[in-house]
Amino acid sequence: SAFFINTPFSAPLPTPTITDIGVAKPKAQGQAIINTAMAFTNAYTMVGSGPTRYQTKKVIIEIMITMGTGVGGGLILDGKLWTGADGMAGEIGHITIYPDGAKCKCGNYGCLESYASATAIRRMVKEGLEDKSLSTILRESTKNIEVEDIPRIVMEAAGAGDDFSLGIWEEVGKALGIGIASLINLLNIEMVVIGGGVSNAWDLFIDNTYEEARRRAFRAPMKRTKIQRGLLRDDAGILGSAHLALKSSIEKKS
Repeated sequence: SAFFINTPFSAPLPTPTITDIGVAKPKAQGQAIINTAMAFTNAYTMVGSGPTRYQTKKVIIEIMITMGTGVGGGLILDGKLWTGADGMAGEIGHITIYPDGAKCKCGNYGCLESYASATAIRRMVKEGLEDKSLSTILRESTKNIEVEDIPRIVMEAAGAGDDFSLGIWEEVGKALGIGIASLINLLNIEMVVIGGGVSNAWDLFIDNTYEEARRRAFRAPMKRTKIQRGLLRDDAGILGSAHLALKSSIEKKS
């Protein structure tokens, strides 16, 4: 998906190449298009990732992860959004976590997105409820509700001590930790910032995320890496898109 941002300038925005900033050609005057995960990431190149960013030395390399309907991501290198050779960098949701795991909408099996997204939570609930012997309050609480509300219901059920719901969040945290450990080992990152609607259940999965990441990542880089929740919450994508459009327009004028 993408954000469409109307800018206040009368002149059309420049059309950067996808290898520069991952932006497709504007479809109308005064509009810019950016992938939602990249927009989320771009917001943090503008305002920083949290209190530690303002109080200590600049973070050189960090990863952003968005947990929503799917799992998206972005990479910041030396304060700049890195989009890769084809503008497709940051597809963190399609790191393979379990080679023989659940099928992902991308066609692969066992992707992070298949275990740490709202879509994954709905799948786990559906599969669990097919077992008639399973005791869970979700049997009643998920009746006659919109599918989009299921992750929230699972969060509330876990907060009430429902074992099945707690197990779902444990699985989310474990899968996320495996993915983060791979990123730490590959890139020696300093910070991981997590946002998106699923991150509202932070306290239900983050301990398992840390536990799994510590089990799998090299000790020294894991100790250095900070994992924190994005402070911009739901505003990150909009702010990142607006910042990109404004920056592009200013560069054009100069």
